[in-house]
Amino acid sequence: MAARAAYGSIDGEGGIDGRLSLGLMRDYRVRHPVAFLVYKRPDCTREVFARIRAARPTRLFVIADGPKDKPGEAEACREVRRIVSDVDWDCEVSIDAADVNLGLRRRVSGGLDWVFRQSETAIILEDDCIPSPSFFRFCDELLDRYRDEPRVMTICGSNYLGRLDTDTSYVFTVRCALWGWATWRRAWETYDVDLASWPRNRTHDPFEGLPLTPKEARGLAECLDNLADEDESRRKFDTWDYQWFYNCYARKGLAVTPRVNLVSNVGFGEDATHTKVKNHKLARIPAGQLEFPLVHPRSMEVSMEFERAYARRIINKTMGERLANMARRLMRRVALAP
Repeated sequence: MAARAAYGSIDGEGGIDGRLSLGLMRDYRVRHPVAFLVYKRPDCTREVFARIRAARPTRLFVIADGPKDKPGEAEACREVRRIVSDVDWDCEVSIDAADVNLGLRRRVSGGLDWVFRQSETAIILEDDCIPSPSFFRFCDELLDRYRDEPRVMTICGSNYLGRLDTDTSYVFTVRCALWGWATWRRAWETYDVDLASWPRNRTHDPFEGLPLTPKEARGLAECLDNLADEDESRRKFDTWDYQWFYNCYARKGLAVTPRVNLVSNVGFGEDATHTKVKNHKLARIPAGQLEFPLVHPRSMEVSMEFERAYARRIINKTMGERLANMARRLMRRVALAP
């Protein structure tokens, strides 16, 4: 059974002081390099960096985006870079800091290209994704275990369902979550942020045989159509992650999803790039812990129990969610009305 979460400021169940969490993390020193993606949010950055500091990686890559031409952004970016430069443990640090704002698509993809030119593996955290004490060891052990298994492409730190009723420490899934994750150079080298293969694969059912709902597959295809548009002015999204999902789906890749959620995304709100709905059902999912040694699945079979529950609870919206979305759209129309 998984231990009760020990994550004071995030986990509403345990009520355990956050200092205990950091103490637990100091008992384990992460072995694989950590890549930290930052931008303009000092408060979130400070909190995530405290978890990285407690894990004491010997190799740290910092990928920083530059400021937009907006009031206060340059100062916020400088403060973020000051925070992540405060490395007070034995660590080789490399920083790739953009002078101007590149946006998610180019900053994340280019930054991770830079990381994997130098490292075979990476544990990747964004500035609003706060890991529990178990996260780093979980990634460490599975990066080693599946290093030479090409079917496994993503080690997820997040489990959007919160927890699974299973006797193993993790399951294999098709869907993957990228709020705290890890991968290998061999997997990243298959990634193409510009989706050169999508127009060709689009002509047949590219998601055939995958446990995606029809609604989900249609929505993903529409997003990929837009992201593959060579005319940047027509793109509705500035992102990199849908391209990774497609990359994994097209190769029938597997993700590892932990039995309990190990990363809490605290970045929902108006200052976020995409996750602007503060009370979204995926916001601040409590981050729990796993017991070690890990209990591994007996086979690499996809957990259809997880996939069905994901479709039911994450993809399909409840009546309350549909009404809330309608209300938000109405408020936007009123705000834009002359």
